[in-house]
Amino acid sequence: MVGSSVLRTRLVVAGCLNLAIIATACASSGGGASEAYRRDLGRLLEPLLEESRLKIWNLHGWDQVRRESEYGNLYWESAWRGIEPEATGAATDAENARARILIRGRRVEDQAGSSRTDLNAPGGVYRVTFYGEFEVRGGIVGDDWRPSPVPDAVRALFDRVYDDMYLEVRTGIRARSP
Repeated sequence: MVGSSVLRTRLVVAGCLNLAIIATACASSGGGASEAYRRDLGRLLEPLLEESRLKIWNLHGWDQVRRESEYGNLYWESAWRGIEPEATGAATDAENARARILIRGRRVEDQAGSSRTDLNAPGGVYRVTFYGEFEVRGGIVGDDWRPSPVPDAVRALFDRVYDDMYLEVRTGIRARSP
């Protein structure tokens, strides 16, 4: 009887430890993915998207640091932009904050009338998503950059860029359609 009682206690403790490990892993993995900034730009031709991105990012002062284009995917990444921590309202008393924009596209069809033989040639219709990332550093957690929920002031910054891009790609499509 004494042995089964000790075994039962050990099983309960082991179960609690497993739950604690899982909860810690969820909390440290960002857990705030639902609080990230993500907006749909729709189905777009690659040249139209590139032209619009260049125009709008230049207008708003975002610098491109990375671009990848392959048959199935498109990817643009801006440089990180410093944000005043006071404007972020971060609950962890962050000393520094930064934001950047990502655009990702997944090919959904070839461009109409294309007779391409090279799979890496530009063109095609992509399903495009606009992302905004926000990170903070310092405060009670430490000096490493870490993802943080997007505050309203930064969300408004992303909204301005997204709204202008959305309008630009929609106007461009209307202007080119018969």
